[in-house]
Amino acid sequence: MPQLAPYKLKMQEFLNSILESSSSEKITTVLIAPIISAFAGGFFAAFWSNKYESKRRMDELRMDKYLEHRNTIVQLEHELIPKRVSMSRNLASFVAFKEGTNETRFRILLRLYKLTLSPGLTLKLLNMDVLNEYADLYSMLESINLDIVYHDYLSDKILNDAKEHKIDESMLSMYATLVENLQKNCLIADEKSEILLAKCKAIVDLSDVNIKSEYIKNGGTIKYSIPNTVLQEKRNDIVSQEKPLDHTNRIQFVAPYMDLVKPAR
Repeated sequence: MPQLAPYKLKMQEFLNSILESSSSEKITTVLIAPIISAFAGGFFAAFWSNKYESKRRMDELRMDKYLEHRNTIVQLEHELIPKRVSMSRNLASFVAFKEGTNETRFRILLRLYKLTLSPGLTLKLLNMDVLNEYADLYSMLESINLDIVYHDYLSDKILNDAKEHKIDESMLSMYATLVENLQKNCLIADEKSEILLAKCKAIVDLSDVNIKSEYIKNGGTIKYSIPNTVLQEKRNDIVSQEKPLDHTNRIQFVAPYMDLVKPAR
């Protein structure tokens, strides 16, 4: 049987190579498995950590936006109160103009108060109703302020001409039309400011725990459910607080003015 010896030798070498290969694969598996496991664990840990960190940062950002919105509501309330006092002064002046102007005399108002609100608050407000009402009122007050600038120019021009005894009746007519338009626009702005102030007061009085948590969770805009009866009560409170002791409709102010004698025709 000597011819079988080479065959057996080759078979033994083949089996040894298989055993060596299998042992190598096992060693490789044993070495790589912990590395893969560590990598997978680190990857998922980083993924969930990043997810919760992103949520935490988003919650903080929304909390800051909510507090900014809330502070802006309070700021609006504090700004509207003195502006309504200035509005009352202007309205008193317009009444004085009508009372002192007749066929022989013409009354010139010596001072009107500008009505300004802080600009850019639309970027801080999260409630669309308040935002739109603020933007509408702000735009109207800016228009009124431009008319007041023109009023001041026109009144100075008329008074200077009066010193030189050359009053222009067409300019007096222009002045009367301007004052009439100013009075009409101030009355509209007065009502708008009253509504906006009442809404701000009602929002400040609301418990904001649920409103805040809902905004932090969902983002977007904030909606308030304020009954009309509550808004009307706030408006009534505003009017009652603005009434003086004699219970007239509005606070009475002394309007500075100068009466001119119209030129004889």
